[in-house]
Amino acid sequence: MAELALVGGRLGGGFNAPPVDSPRVGYDFTTAFRERVSSCSTLPAGVSPGENISIVMRVFLNRDGTLASQPQLLQPISTAKQQALMQHSISALQQCQPYTMLPPEKYAQWKKLDLTFFPVGGIF
Repeated sequence: MAELALVGGRLGGGFNAPPVDSPRVGYDFTTAFRERVSSCSTLPAGVSPGENISIVMRVFLNRDGTLASQPQLLQPISTAKQQALMQHSISALQQCQPYTMLPPEKYAQWKKLDLTFFPVGGIF
Protein backbone atom coordinates (compact mmCIF):
# COMPACT_ATOMS: atom_id res chain seq x y z
CA MET A 1 0.00 0.00 0.00
CA ALA A 2 2.79 2.45 0.86
CA GLU A 3 4.44 1.91 -2.52
CA LEU A 4 1.27 3.03 -4.30
CA ALA A 5 1.39 6.37 -2.51
CA LEU A 6 4.73 7.16 -4.11
CA VAL A 7 3.42 7.13 -7.67
CA GLY A 8 1.16 10.17 -7.21
CA GLY A 9 -2.42 10.18 -8.24
CA ARG A 10 -5.48 12.09 -9.32
CA LEU A 11 -6.56 14.04 -6.27
CA GLY A 12 -8.12 17.11 -7.85
CA GLY A 13 -6.89 20.52 -8.83
CA GLY A 14 -5.24 21.38 -12.10
CA PHE A 15 -2.36 18.95 -12.22
CA ASN A 16 -1.58 15.55 -10.90
CA ALA A 17 -0.28 15.42 -7.38
CA PRO A 18 3.46 14.84 -7.39
CA PRO A 19 4.90 11.48 -6.49
CA VAL A 20 7.44 11.61 -3.70
CA ASP A 21 10.81 9.98 -4.34
CA SER A 22 11.68 8.65 -0.90
CA PRO A 23 13.81 5.60 -0.15
CA ARG A 24 12.04 5.13 3.18
CA VAL A 25 8.36 4.36 2.85
CA GLY A 26 7.71 3.21 6.43
CA TYR A 27 5.36 6.13 7.16
CA ASP A 28 2.99 7.30 4.43
CA PHE A 29 2.87 11.08 4.73
CA THR A 30 2.64 11.45 0.96
CA THR A 31 -1.14 11.24 0.65
CA ALA A 32 -1.82 14.30 2.78
CA PHE A 33 1.05 16.17 1.10
CA ARG A 34 -0.27 15.38 -2.40
CA GLU A 35 -3.82 16.36 -1.42
CA ARG A 36 -2.56 19.68 -0.08
CA VAL A 37 -0.53 20.52 -3.20
CA SER A 38 -3.39 19.44 -5.48
CA SER A 39 -5.85 21.65 -3.63
CA CYS A 40 -3.76 24.71 -4.55
CA SER A 41 -3.13 23.75 -8.16
CA THR A 42 -4.61 25.10 -11.36
CA LEU A 43 -4.20 23.88 -14.89
CA PRO A 44 -2.24 26.43 -16.95
CA ALA A 45 -3.99 28.08 -19.90
CA GLY A 46 -3.22 26.20 -23.10
CA VAL A 47 -2.46 22.93 -21.31
CA SER A 48 -5.06 20.20 -21.77
CA PRO A 49 -5.90 17.59 -19.13
CA GLY A 50 -4.02 14.38 -19.74
CA GLU A 51 -1.53 16.04 -22.06
CA ASN A 52 1.73 14.10 -22.28
CA ILE A 53 3.99 16.64 -20.57
CA SER A 54 5.64 16.71 -17.18
CA ILE A 55 8.22 18.56 -15.14
CA VAL A 56 10.47 17.28 -12.37
CA MET A 57 11.55 19.56 -9.52
CA ARG A 58 13.53 19.18 -6.32
CA VAL A 59 12.03 20.88 -3.29
CA PHE A 60 13.86 21.62 -0.04
CA LEU A 61 11.73 22.14 3.06
CA ASN A 62 12.39 23.65 6.47
CA ARG A 63 11.42 21.79 9.64
CA ASP A 64 8.28 23.95 9.93
CA GLY A 65 7.04 22.71 6.53
CA THR A 66 7.85 25.89 4.59
CA LEU A 67 9.94 25.99 1.43
CA ALA A 68 13.61 26.42 2.29
CA SER A 69 14.43 27.74 -1.18
CA GLN A 70 13.04 28.11 -4.68
CA PRO A 71 12.26 24.66 -6.20
CA GLN A 72 14.98 23.47 -8.59
CA LEU A 73 14.20 22.11 -12.03
CA LEU A 74 15.76 18.64 -12.47
CA GLN A 75 15.06 18.09 -16.17
CA PRO A 76 15.36 20.59 -19.01
CA ILE A 77 12.17 22.26 -20.21
CA SER A 78 11.71 22.13 -23.97
CA THR A 79 8.22 23.59 -24.49
CA ALA A 80 6.18 26.61 -23.48
CA LYS A 81 3.58 24.26 -21.97
CA GLN A 82 6.21 22.75 -19.68
CA GLN A 83 7.25 26.27 -18.69
CA ALA A 84 3.64 27.12 -17.82
CA LEU A 85 3.25 23.88 -15.85
CA MET A 86 6.43 24.66 -13.94
CA GLN A 87 5.24 28.16 -13.02
CA HIS A 88 1.84 26.86 -11.86
CA SER A 89 3.51 24.06 -9.88
CA ILE A 90 5.83 26.47 -8.08
CA SER A 91 2.89 28.74 -7.36
CA ALA A 92 0.91 25.84 -5.86
CA LEU A 93 3.87 24.79 -3.70
CA GLN A 94 4.26 28.36 -2.42
CA GLN A 95 0.54 28.92 -1.80
CA CYS A 96 0.03 25.68 0.10
CA GLN A 97 2.83 26.06 2.62
CA PRO A 98 3.37 25.37 5.43
CA TYR A 99 3.07 21.61 5.07
CA THR A 100 2.20 20.95 8.69
CA MET A 101 0.98 17.42 7.92
CA LEU A 102 4.58 16.30 7.50
CA PRO A 103 5.71 14.52 10.67
CA PRO A 104 8.54 16.41 12.41
CA GLU A 105 10.17 13.17 13.56
CA LYS A 106 10.53 12.11 9.89
CA TYR A 107 12.18 15.36 8.75
CA ALA A 108 15.19 13.49 7.33
CA GLN A 109 12.81 11.78 4.87
CA TRP A 110 10.99 14.87 3.63
CA LYS A 111 13.49 17.72 3.87
CA LYS A 112 14.36 17.09 0.20
CA LEU A 113 11.66 15.86 -2.19
CA ASP A 114 11.90 15.13 -5.92
CA LEU A 115 8.47 15.86 -7.39
CA THR A 116 6.98 15.14 -10.82
CA PHE A 117 4.04 17.26 -11.98
CA PHE A 118 1.80 16.49 -14.97
CA PRO A 119 -1.62 17.84 -16.01
CA VAL A 120 -4.97 16.25 -15.20
CA GLY A 121 -8.45 17.67 -15.46
CA GLY A 122 -11.42 18.05 -13.19
CA ILE A 123 -11.76 17.78 -9.47
CA PHE A 124 -12.08 14.27 -8.06
